Amino acid sequence: MTTHFRSPLQAQRWEFGSIRTARLTFWVGVILIVFSVYDFGAIAFREPYGMHQWRQCDAYSVTLNYARESRGLMDPAMHFQHGDSGGEAVGEFTLTYFLNGALWRATGVQPWTLRWTHLCILLLGFGGLFELLINRIKPWGAIAVVWLTMSSGLMAFYGPNYLVNSAALGCLFFAWWAADKWWRSSQSNFKLGAIASIALTLAVLFRPTMALGWWPLVLMSFSALRPLRWVVMWVVPLLFGVAWVVWAKEVNALNGSVYYLTSIRPIWSCEQPEEVWRAFREDVLPQWYHRYTIIAIGLMTLVAFVWGRGKDRANAYALATGGIAIGLLMYFLLWFENLNVHDYYLIEFQILVPLFGLWLLRVIEAAEISNPRRLALIILAVFAGLIQFADAGLRTRMKHRPVGGWLSETLLPARERDVWSWFHWDQNRRFSNQSAWVDHLRSNGIMRTDLVISVPDPSPNITLSLMDQKGFTDLYDDAYAGDERIAHYVMRGAKFLTCNDENWYELHKQSPWLTHEMTKLGNFRVFDLLNSDATLRSRDSIPNPTENP
Repeated sequence: MTTHFRSPLQAQRWEFGSIRTARLTFWVGVILIVFSVYDFGAIAFREPYGMHQWRQCDAYSVTLNYARESRGLMDPAMHFQHGDSGGEAVGEFTLTYFLNGALWRATGVQPWTLRWTHLCILLLGFGGLFELLINRIKPWGAIAVVWLTMSSGLMAFYGPNYLVNSAALGCLFFAWWAADKWWRSSQSNFKLGAIASIALTLAVLFRPTMALGWWPLVLMSFSALRPLRWVVMWVVPLLFGVAWVVWAKEVNALNGSVYYLTSIRPIWSCEQPEEVWRAFREDVLPQWYHRYTIIAIGLMTLVAFVWGRGKDRANAYALATGGIAIGLLMYFLLWFENLNVHDYYLIEFQILVPLFGLWLLRVIEAAEISNPRRLALIILAVFAGLIQFADAGLRTRMKHRPVGGWLSETLLPARERDVWSWFHWDQNRRFSNQSAWVDHLRSNGIMRTDLVISVPDPSPNITLSLMDQKGFTDLYDDAYAGDERIAHYVMRGAKFLTCNDENWYELHKQSPWLTHEMTKLGNFRVFDLLNSDATLRSRDSIPNPTENP
């Protein structure tokens, strides 16, 4: 007798009243989560802001350059001019940036469309995930699993965001759904296979480490009726992903760009692993799920096993979940050094959540737990969900504006609240009139291609993209400081210096580079470097080659 592997994406279909009612309930809940937890009503039209504003502005910068310049999809560039060319640099696949840039050429710059694009792709993925799950567990369970996946603080902030990471996750979930439908058609419907392969390709191009989500598809290869077709469906996207990474590294090397990370930063190369681990536990991990939510789900898992008394453990789902968990552990070790502040690296952890939820609910269903105990599990699940919705909603609001009240004081650490209160104060102090910067620069004859030095700005593109101006910032070139740093960038073509901070100006106003102030708009100052005392003295000290000795 031949034993076939039972696919982790295969199981009987549960009937639970009207599937249409379940779908309606699911989508009503999704809308409520988007507006209450994701705070979409307040942030839908905002420019890049909040956590990792610099990475959001990288995306905004590339999109602006697509809109303002005649660039093809494979020719992305940032405003930041560090390197050997005109800002050309490659990180994630820029398809959404390119499409929004094309839209902006027709409509004028509308930054919010980039948020909406990535959110729509993510919601499409959640919809596909729900459709997949209702064929494996009861609809209420499918709803709970997807809502739990949605409720992560990472999803709440990075869902409607300029970064493409959440869209990559949405593509992966949508690919799972299309692959499952193709599976149930015995791989006979070419269109479904093509849709799955395209979605997988986009997922791995947007974020190569989304390849972690290939594991269930790999497992299904062992029992595919047409294994060659099935393997081609998931192998071809991987080839595109590898090709993209190789090409990106080549382009960055050719242009002298060192900004985008296209290599690992493993734990064994970390100089201060204890400090990274502390920052990960205290600052990064809480952005994923609240500790009470994690504890509650851990208790649910434990009691389900104890009350189940060794009954069906849904082994196929356990294998899929365990494989993803091992893959995430390897991912954690390989990119460990980035996990001190880069919370969006944990978006990959969302791959595990629906598989774990599916496996846990299958175990609970197989355990035939008595009604009182089942009620206890439901109460625990509701508690976990309410805590998570509240925590994610408050965290998201905290990153966009000051929050207060007893609930935020109960759920959010005082240190985090203080950090974000300072952030909002500093942003208001330095950027309150930012919307007028572009017109102010142009009215003074400064074109977007005139190179500027923008200070203070430790990021590559925050101030440069917000004022749509090519140039340099405080990032990199640490061998130079003070006037020597300004001179270095003038030698590289900088014509103007823009300052957005009165404190910085007070510390440096005696510099000979700051003697020719062109204009001032509140705290925003612009200096003409080529007509400064420093430049004029340099010109006087250099002999004129046209004069006779």
